[in-house]
Amino acid sequence: MSLPVRLYDLNKDEDGYGYYYRDENGDKVNKSTYAHWYEGKNYHLIWENRADYCKVVPAIYGSEGEDGVYERVSDEELADKLYVI
Repeated sequence: MSLPVRLYDLNKDEDGYGYYYRDENGDKVNKSTYAHWYEGKNYHLIWENRADYCKVVPAIYGSEGEDGVYERVSDEELADKLYVI
């Protein structure tokens, strides 16, 4: 399963520790995830699979508000600032 363009935060819906998301279809996305703060905004770095963790540039998602919706970041300059291999 490839990562979607938009993720929805499940922390408010489910008990447990860690970051959980669902995609547009409501399916749970459970991938290697790292939360990162940059210039006052919250970003999530998500790798397609565990073998790629910290070895390749991850998909980066950012939240524009407090609604729990994360959009995939396509800004390469920002991605370079958030993650360096």
